[in-house]
Amino acid sequence: MTMWSNASPLTEAIDSIARAVLAIVRTHPVRVLIDGRSAAGKTTFSNALARRLVAVGKEVVVAEFDEFHPTGSCLSMAAFWRSRASEHPGTS
Repeated sequence: MTMWSNASPLTEAIDSIARAVLAIVRTHPVRVLIDGRSAAGKTTFSNALARRLVAVGKEVVVAEFDEFHPTGSCLSMAAFWRSRASEHPGTS
């Protein structure tokens, strides 16, 4: 059973994680890190989770680190891994 109506699989997943976060008891703020591939939906998921926690009275701060490479950097992840593979011949 979900905490909110309109239960989709995503809603159920968010509700499950929200319950787990709410069950954590600490004397300091609880930090939740979301990691994943580019365009996997991390920001969308994080915002949905934040809304759930705010809805039950929790204070939430969302800190985003989407810009891993400096502005203007031409280093893509593919280029990065190609360069790493070239450092280890026979492993590409």
